[in-house]
Amino acid sequence: PGDTFEVNDFDVPGQERPAVAFGRDGGFLAAWRSTGTEEPPQPGNALYVRRFHADGTPRGGKIEIARSRQTSLDWLAVALNAAGRGAVAWTAVRFDAEILARRLVQAAP
Repeated sequence: PGDTFEVNDFDVPGQERPAVAFGRDGGFLAAWRSTGTEEPPQPGNALYVRRFHADGTPRGGKIEIARSRQTSLDWLAVALNAAGRGAVAWTAVRFDAEILARRLVQAAP
């Protein structure tokens, strides 16, 4: 096994529900939920993704996918195609549950 490294770029409680998808070149896309304890503090909860090279070095910073003050964002799933384009899906639950998705249109470099 390789070395352990941090996926998110802030070190505070409330970073949870990780999901990872690997690309053909060994690079990967990681997603997670933040429950509003980022620096600086933000209300509600948010979903983020971040791309990585095969050796674990980041391909840039985190990208916010969704944010909500009143809806629970949960149960992340991520995918990458052969061209390095990705998608993220999640559930959003307030009164009813919805399954939402967002495409990441920029391919990995």
